[in-house]
Amino acid sequence: MRKLFLAAVCVVLVSCVAVAQDFPNVEVFGGYSLMKLGGEDMNDTFDYWEEGNEEEGISVSTSKWLKKGFMASAAFNMNEYFGIEANVQYNTGDIVDLSIEQNWEGTIEIDGKAKMSDFSIMAGPKFALRKHEAITPFFHFLIGMNRVAFDPSFSCSWEGEECPAYILEEIQEEAHMTEASDKGFGYMIGGGIDVNLGDAVAIRLIELDYLKAYHEMGGSEGEDEFQMGNMNLAFGIVFKLGQ
Repeated sequence: MRKLFLAAVCVVLVSCVAVAQDFPNVEVFGGYSLMKLGGEDMNDTFDYWEEGNEEEGISVSTSKWLKKGFMASAAFNMNEYFGIEANVQYNTGDIVDLSIEQNWEGTIEIDGKAKMSDFSIMAGPKFALRKHEAITPFFHFLIGMNRVAFDPSFSCSWEGEECPAYILEEIQEEAHMTEASDKGFGYMIGGGIDVNLGDAVAIRLIELDYLKAYHEMGGSEGEDEFQMGNMNLAFGIVFKLGQ
């Protein structure tokens, strides 16, 4: 009888250990990120740049798509379904390229471009559905800090000579291409699908997120509210620790 009881206890203990090992303690993700810029304020800025093509002597090209970067995260799982995730993301790319050739008390030629960079550190809850061995869908909601920066570069010649500084400053202000940066509040909501290759490794087949950020950016009349609503696509490798 005692042996039967000990055997039953062993079965229960083994079963509990097996259940406890049904999910990894930590999931570390690293991968490639592609961002599309958006939001009403950002769209208005792009519309303003593109209106320059309607004026003679001005050529403008813009790009909201595929701002390249990386994403890394660590999710600390409390149980099979719930965890706390910390996330870092960085994207950068050119957003506008313009050229101007006009006669203004002589021939003036201007070439300019602006690069944008976006950096986020966020954390929040992550929910996973571990019903199938092959795939793990997940959903997360993260909040934290978002930093955006706009870095323009210009070259200007007037009758073959370098433009005076005041002319270049006026052109940058008029073109909405002045240097600016700000740290603000942001949140990210989205999810994705991991394809499990085993107990230790998975491939993040897709992660799709919406990033909303609120900033105060310098304008002609001081600090103006500037909101962004970006879409982000990521994929990469997940390492599962403490299975």
